[in-house]
Amino acid sequence: MKGTVRKLILISFILAILAAGAIYMYLQSFSAPSNSENMRKVYVATETIPPRTRVDRAMLKEIHVPDESILNQYISDSEAIVGKYTKETIFVNEGFLSSKLIDKHQGDMSFRIPPGHRAVSINLTGSSGVSYLLKPLDNVDVIVFLNQSIANQDVSKILLQNLTVLAVDQIVNRDESKNVDNIPGNFLVTLSVPNKDVEKLVLAENIGNLKLSLRPVDENSNSPSKVTNWRDLTSQSGNSIVEDDE
Repeated sequence: MKGTVRKLILISFILAILAAGAIYMYLQSFSAPSNSENMRKVYVATETIPPRTRVDRAMLKEIHVPDESILNQYISDSEAIVGKYTKETIFVNEGFLSSKLIDKHQGDMSFRIPPGHRAVSINLTGSSGVSYLLKPLDNVDVIVFLNQSIANQDVSKILLQNLTVLAVDQIVNRDESKNVDNIPGNFLVTLSVPNKDVEKLVLAENIGNLKLSLRPVDENSNSPSKVTNWRDLTSQSGNSIVEDDE
């Protein structure tokens, strides 16, 4: 009988120790920091970046933060940041948000103008502006016609080549729709013009007549251009369309 009691006491003691150990480990799981907490990579600014600034790699650094919903909106891919422009101020150590960045071709008109160029608008008609079929990012040549009161005879010349269309009236994106069934009598085309050619284009518009010629996609070479007058209007056989007076 006594042996049975001793065995029961021993078993109870062992079970008590096991239970105490289990409780201790359970409590420790709350107080000890977890090493398996999920972390995610994000990028923050190394300096305060003003609006309309192009972001380069030196302006961002990688940090790791807890994978919480409040932090998931910060950008974790540097390629989605570098080369973009800031829409507003991003302060030092602030995370990058897609809502505060913009691509060059999605921003205001000033973002779309290449260095060394200016945006110049010219007034065109359906016949002089490729029947209103031009779209932003098309490339065009500018042809000028001068009458005899200006050039002593009627002449035409390719004035400028391979200019990029920035806008047609207020349309600045290719995917914006316009009513091609109702061509306006006059419309504006805004071109990206090299600095050195701005005065030339403005003068030509004011003293002559301008036409735009749409270029094929991926044709970037310029053709030699010379002043053309009525004597250059020849048939394939080489005979002049207009005969000289004898």
